[in-house]
Amino acid sequence: MSTLDKLKQEASEITQPNQTPATSAPASQEPTEQEKWRKLKPVMKYLQDHFTELAATLNVLEKDILVDFKLSDAVTVNKLKGQKYKITHPEEDKDKQFVFEFENVGENPTYCLQPEGPIATAFKKMLADNQIQCSTSPVQGKKSYKFSIKPQIKTKYIFTADLDKDSISLAIKNYNTIWSQVNLFKKNDITAKLMDELTHHVMREENNYNEMIGNVISEETRTKLREKLNAEKSEQEKLAEQNQINEAKAQQKSAKENTFFGKLFKKR
Repeated sequence: MSTLDKLKQEASEITQPNQTPATSAPASQEPTEQEKWRKLKPVMKYLQDHFTELAATLNVLEKDILVDFKLSDAVTVNKLKGQKYKITHPEEDKDKQFVFEFENVGENPTYCLQPEGPIATAFKKMLADNQIQCSTSPVQGKKSYKFSIKPQIKTKYIFTADLDKDSISLAIKNYNTIWSQVNLFKKNDITAKLMDELTHHVMREENNYNEMIGNVISEETRTKLREKLNAEKSEQEKLAEQNQINEAKAQQKSAKENTFFGKLFKKR
């Protein structure tokens, strides 16, 4: 610093306390979005570089990374192989968000039956919402529908810079069933150890990713959740069955009233 600069700094320090509140601008304690992004930008680049290299490597190796994918308690698509690993950018800002995604693909379609009504409708919507292709055909006089499910399901790891929370969000969608989990990481959470565990996670090898992020529940809690889901499913099936019975009774009653004796009885 030159002598003049030193003198100017001293003068500034002397005159600063004499400024009135009306003319002085209060210093902001809250970091700006640019400051927040400046901290997260190198971490996002590190993540994107890592998964770009991982995608390229797995596409060359063509490992038999297989998964049995559960669509529901009763429907499982077996032995799907991971392929076509790539990085995509659904949002305009490619620096602040990227997606590491791949397809889980099998050789033969999976077939299942769903009872006509709310259950079949909900199942078809669930497949459509997750971009899983299927075709349907009625069976047993339209009492049920046969689903032919194309064995092609996408898994996605979505990384997003969350400036409001000064964190990086990772959403994992459709890993081995229809579900999504979201975790937030601070800058210092993104370590070489975490990246190793995530790499093993992608390859469906033994890993401690969920343990590292505290996303592990006890077997007792898991059993209770399973029992609750099964109870809810059973209740839905009973409701759907009762609706079908009521509809059948209404149709029988309508048919009876339209007969000659039914009309005669109705006139009386």
